[in-house]
Amino acid sequence: WSADSTLHFVSDRTGYWNLYQWDGTAAVPLAPMNADCGRPQWQFGGATYGFLDRQRIALTACHDGFWRLHVIDTTTGDVRELDLPYTSLGPFVAAGGGCVVVVAGGPRHPGAFVRVDVDSGATATLSHEGDQRIDDAVLSVPEQLTFPGHAGETAHAWYYRPHNDTVEGAPDFKPPLLVHAHGGPTGATSTTLSAGVQYWTSRGFAYLDVDYGGSTGYGRAYRRRLDRQSGVVDVGDCVEGARFLAKRGDVDPERLFIDGGSAGGYIVLCAMTFHDVFTAGVSLYGIADVPALFVGTHKFEARYEHIYPADPDEQYARSPLHFVDRVRRPLLLLQGLDDPIVLPSQSQSMYDALRARGLPVAYVTFAGEGHGFRRAENIERALDAETYFVCRVSGIEPPDDIEPIAIDNLAAQAG
Repeated sequence: WSADSTLHFVSDRTGYWNLYQWDGTAAVPLAPMNADCGRPQWQFGGATYGFLDRQRIALTACHDGFWRLHVIDTTTGDVRELDLPYTSLGPFVAAGGGCVVVVAGGPRHPGAFVRVDVDSGATATLSHEGDQRIDDAVLSVPEQLTFPGHAGETAHAWYYRPHNDTVEGAPDFKPPLLVHAHGGPTGATSTTLSAGVQYWTSRGFAYLDVDYGGSTGYGRAYRRRLDRQSGVVDVGDCVEGARFLAKRGDVDPERLFIDGGSAGGYIVLCAMTFHDVFTAGVSLYGIADVPALFVGTHKFEARYEHIYPADPDEQYARSPLHFVDRVRRPLLLLQGLDDPIVLPSQSQSMYDALRARGLPVAYVTFAGEGHGFRRAENIERALDAETYFVCRVSGIEPPDDIEPIAIDNLAAQAG
């Protein structure tokens, strides 16, 4: 509600989440655009817009993966875009007195609370997520990538090339590639500077952060590509993204890896079970058995059922746990033991089945962690475990300062 008690709301009736006001008889669009001014409703209190004063509204919108800040004058209908050094904004917007406060970030900017004066365009950082300054000598800035995804349909991703000025590679060297599948699944990648991404690119890996079908920020039709198609479209987009870069000559086709958490972990397990593209996979609290998800998870997560097949037999057919005989490559499973969404039994069952088949597999658990790791020491340990695993199973020498993890059946595969 605005100060004059006018109702405002976001609707995707045009195919994109746009902002409207109700004039008493009809919904009036305030800033029609082919961009999403909304987000998945995972949290209370989220907002992509706020009232600057009685006639102006600050609005954030995602234009094909880039978030931008607009100012709407409701009296004149004028919509003005501000020129800011950020490409990620939100998920919360607070506005008033001609200023906006929002969490902002970009390829050179870590996430921070930023105040923006909408008249002058001046920005001020109020607080930030620790010290994530990364020297340009090792900073990889992403390339926006659009490529033919599953069934040839358009898919989106952000591609980070390996970058480290202190190391000189051979002229014909093609780097290994790590494909990342975000969680959600109706989430999206972020262009905010990530120490996790830069960790890999500064160590010689290329990194592909995929906004697979179902992701937000590209309109309703793109989101609905995933309806009843989880385990097919999302997986296919990640597979085709890796193939696209290999065919383009950017990366080594014999060293393609994939990781992801939650829904992204499910994508990893499906990719390793139903496709033979990746050298190894790393699943963080991923779904191994779709029917079991709806039995054991909490009420909110159970309402994600529209992305899975309605038929129980089809749900079974898209559950990697029941087809471990198709897995050909090594898998690492990382799991919080207090996870209420994807229960530890899912990862445990997958691990037991793979180990019994004699496949290289490792399982690392974290006591006191739920759905997503929160403690710094566990985040570090998970990253170390993934680094060691990926290097060890692909013939890359692991760094000396990383504590090894136990990998079952690795010697048998080597033999």
